[in-house]
Amino acid sequence: FMMAYFSLIMLLLEEKMKKFKLNYLIEIIEKRIKEKDANSYTYLLYKEPRLLNKKILEEARELTKTKNKSQVIWEASDLLYFILVFLAKRKVSLTSIENKLMERNIIKLGKRKTKLKRGQNGRV
Repeated sequence: FMMAYFSLIMLLLEEKMKKFKLNYLIEIIEKRIKEKDANSYTYLLYKEPRLLNKKILEEARELTKTKNKSQVIWEASDLLYFILVFLAKRKVSLTSIENKLMERNIIKLGKRKTKLKRGQNGRV
């Protein structure tokens, strides 16, 4: 596990000219999966669904128990990494997630406007 983090840090340092974005992390995750490197923690998670599911649940639980902002950032970062591996495994893009969130927001806004037009008692 520590080797995976060390490797990730080394890759990030090598690419220090790039501004870090989640898409860059996704590229690294996809590269590790494609390479099928048995020493890669990312690839292990990809190949072992039970381990990946366990890590997601574990990190989500740890996130809910945080006591300060620093801990929230640390645990949310861990959880996000595992979620990104999960999404890569399921071949779901961040763009798909963003589109779904936008769609939900538009639907909510539409319902809210309809309620406002009808008034509090449901009449127009």
